[in-house]
Amino acid sequence: MVLAWEYTNDGSDPLSPHKPEPMKFIEGKELKERTGVLTWKLDNDNYEQQLSEICLKRGYSGSDVLEMYPELSDDYNAKCEKFFTEHLHPDEEIRLWIDGAGYFDVRDPKDNWIRMQVEKGDLLILPPGIYHRFSPKPFGKTAFKRIFTEEPIWIGHNRPADDHPARIKWLEMASQQFQGIEVV
Repeated sequence: MVLAWEYTNDGSDPLSPHKPEPMKFIEGKELKERTGVLTWKLDNDNYEQQLSEICLKRGYSGSDVLEMYPELSDDYNAKCEKFFTEHLHPDEEIRLWIDGAGYFDVRDPKDNWIRMQVEKGDLLILPPGIYHRFSPKPFGKTAFKRIFTEEPIWIGHNRPADDHPARIKWLEMASQQFQGIEVV
């Protein structure tokens, strides 16, 4: 199970190695109802069958792997900065962690932060239009599989993007507690 909690940014460094003091832990059902985010814990080493079933059901056929290792990447800090800039995507974002860990933050409709600690075996599906950001820095390294339809489309729209059609649709779905989000 992905560990998720609501927190406030008290002005301290959100990327410090220490977790901000949780305001409230959030279980999977509440996370889905507040944000539309779906989570799974897959078998760390034998996840292919589970992942194939999820991808088939959701219409995904491609993937690649992004590795972020400070000791092996000249652009590690630039990648961290890019991914930690709050943004949204017009498409679903699916990520499976295959190494390391990180913090994945999303905003709920009231603009509260929800932080998820992701690690090997964690699968996240974010709905289009949700504001989010990611950082492996407190943990040092991470590698994740990015899953997509036929061709990868990584179009991010930095906040503010409140007039983007995906954001408008996300807010509409939030008002109905994401009843249309299908859980596999």
